[in-house]
Amino acid sequence: MRIYFLSSQPAALYVGGVYFGQAHDFERYAEISLQDGLPVRLEAEGMHPITFFLDERLPLQPPTGVSVYRLSDGLALYCDGFQSTDDTLRLIAQARKGDTLATVCRQGGVFLGIDSPKGFFSATLPPSFASCEIFFVGKLVGVKTAEDVAVFSAFAERLLLERYISIEEREGELCLTIPLSDRYGRQADCRYAIGENTLQRTSYQLRQAEMAEKDGLIAYAFFESVRIGADFSAFLCEDLQKNAPSVRDFLGNFLHVLPTENPKRCLLVYRKAERLFDVRPFTVEVEEDTIIDVSG
Repeated sequence: MRIYFLSSQPAALYVGGVYFGQAHDFERYAEISLQDGLPVRLEAEGMHPITFFLDERLPLQPPTGVSVYRLSDGLALYCDGFQSTDDTLRLIAQARKGDTLATVCRQGGVFLGIDSPKGFFSATLPPSFASCEIFFVGKLVGVKTAEDVAVFSAFAERLLLERYISIEEREGELCLTIPLSDRYGRQADCRYAIGENTLQRTSYQLRQAEMAEKDGLIAYAFFESVRIGADFSAFLCEDLQKNAPSVRDFLGNFLHVLPTENPKRCLLVYRKAERLFDVRPFTVEVEEDTIIDVSG
């Protein structure tokens, strides 16, 4: 089985006790049999190592600190649960709005605490938020670094976690420009309606980079429109428009859209359990700027 290794921060990767190189946001992979039960160890600077076994439990029970993505040709392992070796309690940021006090601190991991008349609630933040600032959007609590942003409800439920290029609040909306991890260097403009304890994406528009293939924009924008529940009929030919509900049923309830090297093919990510995901490829056939077929 092909196993891909990724990490939220630079980490030395050891497989079966052999140094396998540095893992980060570019994938390293190897052909490995899960029957061998090889040990894996990732060591990041200033962090406790993440360790687990490549065994037959892996596709069903993700190890602590690891998200498992089941692919058509193997597994992708994203290691993001690093804990700092410094267990000292450190205040990172604190801000108040009305009777709500939000605090980000670090003690091993990075945590957000929200204290209000509704009670005290907490959530874990990725290690990249070890240096951050707090902001408020309506009654929601936001935390951002130079590149990452997260938004939480008053009960510390995470509503958003994205990389961003720009961020702005205006007229009851949170507006983000986010980078897409594809070969075209594309970006997307997203709008989210701010509720009392919700953040609902209402708009998603791709920015076409120079030399980007139009078919790629159509495919990605179509899948994203389906994902957020927007009207996607404009992307479809007349025959498919008549069967738009069946197209949505065919694709199912997916969380993310990932571009591929093929501009007409995207990967859709489905949540199966905590830290366990299925990744399925879908391809569109385009004729005269409209989609005439969707296949999995």
